[in-house]
Formats: sequence, structure tokens, C-alpha cells
Amino acid sequence: MPTLTITERATAALREILLGMSNGWRGSTTVVHRGDGGIAIALDSQRTGDQVVHHDGQAVLLIDQVVLAQLAGKTLDTSGSDDGKQLLFI
Repeated sequence: MPTLTITERATAALREILLGMSNGWRGSTTVVHRGDGGIAIALDSQRTGDQVVHHDGQAVLLIDQVVLAQLAGKTLDTSGSDDGKQLLFI
């Protein structure tokens, strides 16, 4: 069964996002469905059954089993330079 692949660059970028949160956010990021049928990365807290991706000991991405199944075979990576990175599924 294919799985979602997450590159080291993507996990590092997610950790940078979380470290940059000025309001002391203690959660993580998650993959959510948008109203237009697309997907997005949002802030969230861990729920039972979530797949947890860590970077340097910190949970940086939470993925529920339904979304994980829909993203099977894809790769989460970054695009762009250090000052203009974008996360993308390829």
C-alpha cells in the first residue's frame, strides 16, 4: 500500500513555521480539506488516531487516517528559496 512521503525539507519548514508562532502555540500543523476541494496546512492539536510526523523531537505534522489514505502515493516537499518556501504535494 502506498504511503505519504514527507521530505526532510518539508518537516524542517513545518518546524520553522511552528517556531515562528509568536503567540506561544503548543500544537502542530495538520492537513485539512478546503471548501473548494483542495487541501491546506493549518494549525491543530493532536487527536486520537492521528499519524504524527516529528522533526528534531517536535511533532510538526498531524494527519488523520482519512486524509492519509487520500494522500497515499504523494510526497510533501518544499519549493522555492529559503526566504520564499512553499509546501506542496507532488
